[in-house]
Parts: sequence; C-alpha cells; structure tokens
Amino acid sequence: MAATPQESTNRLQMRDLITTGIISAVFFAGIMVSGAILGFVPGLSIFAMVPAAFLLGPIFVFLAARVPKPGAISILGVIIAILTFLLGFFWLYPVASIILGIVADLISAAGKYRSKKLVVLGYVIYSISPIGSSIMPWINRDAYTAYLVGSGADQAFMDALYASLENWMVPVMFVGTMVMAFLGALLGMRLIKKQFEKAGIV
Repeated sequence: MAATPQESTNRLQMRDLITTGIISAVFFAGIMVSGAILGFVPGLSIFAMVPAAFLLGPIFVFLAARVPKPGAISILGVIIAILTFLLGFFWLYPVASIILGIVADLISAAGKYRSKKLVVLGYVIYSISPIGSSIMPWINRDAYTAYLVGSGADQAFMDALYASLENWMVPVMFVGTMVMAFLGALLGMRLIKKQFEKAGIV
C-alpha cells in the first residue's frame, strides 16, 4: 500500500537525516566544549553537565524546529551515545542517551513538535542523561574507577575527584542540570524564533 501524502511528510527523508547528523555533531561539540571548561578540574568535573545543559538547549530546540518529525531526536540520542562510548565515557551515559532520547522524542511528538512546552520538557528530560555516569562515584566507586582508568583516565585524577566529593553534590547536579536545561531551551526559542514561527510551533 502506497504511503499517503501525510505519512510521507512525517517520514524522515535523506535531507532530514543529513540535517540531523550535522546538528548532532554540533551538539556533541558542545558537550566537548563544556567538558573542556570543567572536565579537567577534579572538584568541578562532576558538574560539567550543568553548563552543558544550558549550552546545548538552543541546539536541541533547533533540531526540533528544523526536523519536526518522529525519529530525529532519537537519532540525536543514538549518535551522542555512540560518540561518547567511543571516547570512553562511562557506559551508563550512552545507554541513558539512547533511552532518554527516545523519551524526549515521544514527548515532543505528543505535541507534533509544535508545542514549545513539550519540546522544552523533552529537552529537560534528555539533559539528565549524563547523570547515569556522574552519580556512579556514589553508587559503585570501584566499578566506575576500573572502567574509566581502563579507558585511559589517570588514577591520580580519579583519586583527586573522590577526595573532593560531597553528598550535597548529587541533588545540585540534578536540579542544576534541569534548571539550566530549561533556561537553555528558552534561550533557544528566542534565538530561533523565526525558525519556530516558520515551523508553526507555538
């Protein structure tokens, strides 16, 4: 049975895949920039995801506006998962990126990618994907150390990281990341207002 015009419109085309790939690459570059800012300071590296959530917000909402079709955000999550895994990030981050990418896609799709509230909510949910890795020092320090040192991390850096950890950091990571994600998404809405108006997002 041939696809209806509406079904064809909602399917990802080759140009959509290319656009999604390019935006995903920019998104990953943003992750690396944020990591470069805080990632090499043991006492601050655990908070690298907080500024990243703000920086990446405009990129995420631009993807939702530029490719408002089911699957684009999920592909973003998969691409980020592959790249972070290859670079030696703790494996829970890539897994969370895939799962929460799909969840964010479903949330955004519920409003047909035309609801600003749902796009923002989808991004806030996706933004916490690094926490799967970041909370590991409190859950299973030995496994976390073995994995990262095996991937090339310096043992002295890990020791300095553990020496700086406090229990209050966990809720700060969660709340700080979600707040910054919300603000970053709102900034993205303002920066690309014309793109959203063209896409019919309200």
